[in-house]
Amino acid sequence: MSDKDEQDWIDLLAGQSMPNADPKTVRDAQIFRGSLLTEANRFQDDADIPYPHLLKNILSNLTNPPQPSLTKKPPTELPTPVLNVSRINLNQWLQDNFVEAINRGWLALEEILAPTIPAVAFRGTPTNRIKGQKRAKPIQLGEEHTVVFVIELEEQDNQEIRILMRLSPIRTQIHLPENIKFKVIPELGEPLEEIAGTHHDYLEQEWFYEPGESFRTVVALNEMSVTEDFDIPKH
Repeated sequence: MSDKDEQDWIDLLAGQSMPNADPKTVRDAQIFRGSLLTEANRFQDDADIPYPHLLKNILSNLTNPPQPSLTKKPPTELPTPVLNVSRINLNQWLQDNFVEAINRGWLALEEILAPTIPAVAFRGTPTNRIKGQKRAKPIQLGEEHTVVFVIELEEQDNQEIRILMRLSPIRTQIHLPENIKFKVIPELGEPLEEIAGTHHDYLEQEWFYEPGESFRTVVALNEMSVTEDFDIPKH
């Protein structure tokens, strides 16, 4: 008898319905169950029964089989898919070194710029700008949504690094996906999160960092999120 037939036999003997059980197993178990109940009724006194406490336990299970639990187990929660990219050294960008950036998907804006993406330009005056760089990366969130993440770096004359980060639609899309989240988490200070509404054509955050600091960005939509970590090492 297979393991399944043995389990079916036990369940049938307890009075449970097993529609997928082997017909022979069902027949034999029902015959045995009926015979056992009939034989038990022949005894008038517990003294005539060997091990009466065992028989009582068996009869209790036969006449009152355990009911299946109606309590539903909570669904297993699946972890949120997270795509995490290793840390990016932004000082290399300021030194015109983009080998690491290109390997990790950060390209010149012109290489992925769609006509629908608003032009992004430095907003500082020429006297405040010592050196600046701009890079962009497509961010795919599931099968239906792709946005472009643009970062501009600008060295200030006080040694601070001005970083302008913008999330924009790509290709034929005019607006960002509704409820997409763009969060910047600095090493020091409070994180800031922006959430797109129904007709947002971009989300933008501007931060100023000193050499030696680091920060993280998170782009999230529904159950998908993409995390990027950035360092600004001291020279």
